Amino acid sequence: MERFAAGGQAVLSGDFVVTGVLGTRVALRTRESLRDPDADPKRPGGNAALIVVEYPAGVAIPQKDATFSRDAARGFVIRDVIRGRNGQITIVANERAAE
Repeated sequence: MERFAAGGQAVLSGDFVVTGVLGTRVALRTRESLRDPDADPKRPGGNAALIVVEYPAGVAIPQKDATFSRDAARGFVIRDVIRGRNGQITIVANERAAE
C-alpha cells in the first residue's frame, strides 16, 4: 500500500487474484498471500488481508479466479480497514471510475 500526505487518497496496488464475486463487489487476495503458507490474515502488516472492492455500475467486473496487476496510478482507492471479531483484516476499497 502506498501512503500519501494527509488529505490524499490511500491507494492499493499490486498483484491480485479474484476469490469471489457478489454483484458489484469483488473479493481479492494478493498473489503473494495465496502462495505464502505462513500468511496470516489476522496479523497487522501482513499480506493476507481480505480485500473487498466495490465496482461502479457499468464497469466490467473480473470473474472468479482471474488474476491482474494494478500500479499506483490505477490502484484501488481505500475506503476503510476493518479488523473483525475473529481478527480478520479486511480492506474495503473502490474501483476508480474511468477518467
